[in-house]
Amino acid sequence: MKINASFKLCMLPAVAVSVFEYFSGLYTTDLSFLYGVLFVLMIDHVLGTYLHYFVDKDFTFKANLLGLLKKLTVILSGYSMLLIMHDALDEVEFLDVYFKVMVKLMVLLYPLSSALVNMSRVTNGAFPPSGLLKKIKNFEKTGDLESLKEKTESDENENFKE
Repeated sequence: MKINASFKLCMLPAVAVSVFEYFSGLYTTDLSFLYGVLFVLMIDHVLGTYLHYFVDKDFTFKANLLGLLKKLTVILSGYSMLLIMHDALDEVEFLDVYFKVMVKLMVLLYPLSSALVNMSRVTNGAFPPSGLLKKIKNFEKTGDLESLKEKTESDENENFKE
């Protein structure tokens, strides 16, 4: 009876430690990338806070904190799940490399596109170029890397006036 109870008590921490080791191993391999994504999230948060406080004048601390926690949760859980999926493709060299690039792009573009839209609003559309924003939005819709390279109508009709 005591052995059975001891075994049951040890199972939960053992499973938790195993899961933690797995995820910490995933994160430490791409720690600099993850730090970069979190830095972009910080920039997005600062710009979003500025816009909601000074421009839209609808800032609330609760909504601000919930928005940050939502993005942070989506980034970390999405990155974790996509890395697990990436592990399944580990044996196929081409798919392995391609999917890893796609995972990084998807995870990075979530806070990056938001930060770039916020920058565009702060600068009244002066930066970044609208063509870049359209390419990123198109990639987010299609997941096709080619959409980041294709020329858009705004690229071809761009008049540079000085």
